[in-house]
Amino acid sequence: MKKLLPFFLLLLIASCKQQQLKSFNNVIDDNDTISIMMDSSQVVSYHSQKLGISIEHPSFLMHQNTDEADRFEIFMYNDISFTVSCDSIDSLTGYSPGQQFMGMGAELLSATDRYALMTGSDEGVDYYAKIIDDSMRVVTLTLRYSPDHEDAVLGLKQWIDDYDPLLDKK
Repeated sequence: MKKLLPFFLLLLIASCKQQQLKSFNNVIDDNDTISIMMDSSQVVSYHSQKLGISIEHPSFLMHQNTDEADRFEIFMYNDISFTVSCDSIDSLTGYSPGQQFMGMGAELLSATDRYALMTGSDEGVDYYAKIIDDSMRVVTLTLRYSPDHEDAVLGLKQWIDDYDPLLDKK
């Protein structure tokens, strides 16, 4: 009996480890909550007095109150955030938003006369940014997310690609 006790303890420990491995799964796919929320959300409009523009965003991203002095608006859901900043060309001092992203190691995905798309990673968080310049203002749309959500945020990236808050939607 004494010889069987270590065997049973070893068997018990081994079964616990197997159970833990079976239950641990951080693979996120199309069934991820973010994907589901994006597919079922509507686009809503929020008028920012601070920035002087209306911001459309998916309804599952909730507006976060920030200091009035901050020149940005944040919309969040769990570990995903969508930030919008707007500065006049005259008020930009130092580096432009695009130069700041490049300084962080961002990769330029595409650029036109009007906007640039960039992607990168900073301190374990991935980001996807669109910098829009209409020669009077620079609007920066930044999506930040956990790398685990790479597949789930594809819909949000496409939405950012198509979105321009400075264009009249008449």
